[in-house]
Amino acid sequence: MLVSALAASPARAVTINTEALVTIVEGIEVFERNSMNFGTLALNDGNVTVASDGTVVSDANHLVFDDSNLRNATFEVDSVLNATLQIAIAGSSNNGLILDQFVVDFGTGETSVPMTHTLTSKPATMLVGANLRIDTLDAAQGPDQVIPYSVSVTFE
Repeated sequence: MLVSALAASPARAVTINTEALVTIVEGIEVFERNSMNFGTLALNDGNVTVASDGTVVSDANHLVFDDSNLRNATFEVDSVLNATLQIAIAGSSNNGLILDQFVVDFGTGETSVPMTHTLTSKPATMLVGANLRIDTLDAAQGPDQVIPYSVSVTFE
């Protein structure tokens, strides 16, 4: 029996149509509901620390002159349920006022940043406290002095 074979030669071009898949989930939304306010402080060297619940936890140098406007910052965070959130807050200094040592509370206890939080409710309330240091070499008297800071929230 004679068997003949045909040699197959490769094609010079091939076009394949295919598809890509993607799942789109809700992103992150963060809204500032209340801005942080350290009230009225005396112009002296020292620190004032406000907890995430808005109470003064440290004022060793007796800087707080009027605490009627004193409050923590409040943010609303919304994203996918059970998302793992990474929270970081970067402070700064401005005219002898140094804002740092941030703490965050989602209702589960105060934690220093950076921190990780699992979003178990939508939206979640994030309370923020911090430390404000006055350096009288650079600080000056005046109302409504602004110390910028940035809040970063990412999720996995």
